[in-house]
Amino acid sequence: MSTRTTQQMMDDVFGVPVRVGTISQLAQATTEVVAGPVEAARTSVQAPAVAHLDETSWRQGGKRAWFWVAVTSWVTVFVVRLSRGGSVARELLGETFTGIVVTDR
Repeated sequence: MSTRTTQQMMDDVFGVPVRVGTISQLAQATTEVVAGPVEAARTSVQAPAVAHLDETSWRQGGKRAWFWVAVTSWVTVFVVRLSRGGSVARELLGETFTGIVVTDR
């Protein structure tokens, strides 16, 4: 079985010339393009009268992290944090959230 690099596969299969550094450059460009809509989603998740909030953990590279989600009827926001603490809930819902928070606890 031959060892093919991602670069070779992208060239052969998709006809996309990928070179060293291309993926990180594309990731950075994507981050910049979606920054506005992401911030709008993060802000709007703090406004409704009801928000659902949950987290789940996993280990990667010997470290434990938590995948958090805040869900309203209009928007869903995901974040990954190294904490399971209330500070992340406040980050998602805002310091002044006065609505109802639905959780599994």
